[in-house]
Amino acid sequence: MRVTLERGLDAEQEVPFQIGYKGSNVGTYFADIVVARRVIVELKVADALAPPHKRQVINYLHASGLPVGLLFNFGGSSLTFARVLP
Repeated sequence: MRVTLERGLDAEQEVPFQIGYKGSNVGTYFADIVVARRVIVELKVADALAPPHKRQVINYLHASGLPVGLLFNFGGSSLTFARVLP
């Protein structure tokens, strides 16, 4: 589903990206949200953000070729987030 945000940016949910390994397609990753075809937004519900969460977003950035990831965690006592670069 595609929507246009207040500031005119497009956002899409469940955007598919093909995962390749040694020149072969090995699967499909579905990004939670992609904004303006430049930023992957990954949503988590965990006690806290942990290194594996950040590594997951880095892998998604490499697979998609997008430059920036935002990681949001709604599971703690307050919202936490991190900017992730490949």
